Amino acid sequence: MSIAQKIEMAKSAIASKKEELSTLVNSAANGEDVSAEVIETLTKSIEQDQAKVDQLEKAEQVLLNKSAPAFIKNKQASDFGFEKQAIVAMKAHVDRISPLQAAAELYGEDSGTFAVTKSYKEKANINGLNPLVATTGQQGWAAELVRQAYGDFVERLTGVSIVPTLAALGTRLDFGGAGYITVPYRGALSTGDMSGEFVGEGVAIPVKKAGFSSKRFDRYKLGVITVFTSEILERSTPAIEGLVRQAILNDTAEMLDSKVLDSVAAGVGVAARPAGLLNGITAIDASGVKTAQDLLAKIRLAISPMVQANAFSKPVIIMNPMDHMGLASQMNATGQFIFANELAQNRFQGMQVIVTTRMTAGKFLIIDAADFVSAFDAPNFMASDTATLQVANAGTTAALATPNPDLRHPDAEGPGYSMFQQDMLALRMIMPVAWGLIRGTGTAAAVSNVAI
Repeated sequence: MSIAQKIEMAKSAIASKKEELSTLVNSAANGEDVSAEVIETLTKSIEQDQAKVDQLEKAEQVLLNKSAPAFIKNKQASDFGFEKQAIVAMKAHVDRISPLQAAAELYGEDSGTFAVTKSYKEKANINGLNPLVATTGQQGWAAELVRQAYGDFVERLTGVSIVPTLAALGTRLDFGGAGYITVPYRGALSTGDMSGEFVGEGVAIPVKKAGFSSKRFDRYKLGVITVFTSEILERSTPAIEGLVRQAILNDTAEMLDSKVLDSVAAGVGVAARPAGLLNGITAIDASGVKTAQDLLAKIRLAISPMVQANAFSKPVIIMNPMDHMGLASQMNATGQFIFANELAQNRFQGMQVIVTTRMTAGKFLIIDAADFVSAFDAPNFMASDTATLQVANAGTTAALATPNPDLRHPDAEGPGYSMFQQDMLALRMIMPVAWGLIRGTGTAAAVSNVAI
């Protein structure tokens, strides 16, 4: 039994005894025959139980302090993480204190978390912003600490999201507070060839030129709201960190992967978002394909433009688990599994395999991961225990509209949920993000209606 449970049981016993004592005292006041010895014994029992509760609460506090994370004096990236910033935001809101005070109480003034929170505050003072939503674009170790910590955030998505895998194979950047990033790249070989030549003695070395282009990646705003019961703040700091970290990672991965793998075009305004990797791709139809050889023929047909465009240096094929199982179960005429061995090594016909439930079943997406560019910036967190959440489709303006009397908005998928009424805490994360294929045309392909 935990200390918290023991405290709860002791308090319940005290309440019962106090109720019994009140009844006895009232009876005695009304002239009924009540033993003074019984009243005295019950009073002492209550006092003893209360003393035990005080001891248990003191012990619990000591254990909570001991379980708090050790503060790293030289302020390494490990001393600051996205979950710490989220917890600071929650504590500041619930306790009605400043984020700086919350960081000091949770992690100490020598911690990296306190220093980064302080840099938020200083930046907010300069720009007149809310300290919870300021950015850390200013130079100095705090800004570098944030970049390291949120690089770690992307890495922690590994296992729950496909984005870290693609980012590791391609080019990963950070905005550094900028509104967009321009990425240069080498044009097609037809625009110029800078390859060397063999030359004879005394013969001039040829001077060549090549064509270069660039692509702009705009900064988009990824928003995720995660809801917790208010009891989460009653846990020890490390326990809260684990719960908050996993909840944010799961919710972010779900949202991020579903957008990366769809076919929606880049949007602006209410529909602002990067284009899905399937956007603009005409999939090769595999309807009616029943054999492994016929499926391979369809895949070769799909990737042919990629090979011709020299966009096959880090080929990746993304598929649903059901399609992965279907491929693994394919046998030849002698009963041997054709692809099982290479699929067990996450390879298929020389391509790296990424399996995710967020890929539509029956569809393969093939990209040259060397062309995949992603950019992230430090998330901003804000907490609320009074907000009313509307379950609305992404891209609507439900949050900006005046709520209907029943807390519903025309775009809402479900009823409104009151954090105050349900004693819950909403944590909103907004993270600048962008992704895309730098050359676009000829660097991705798809096969649809796979039923093998």
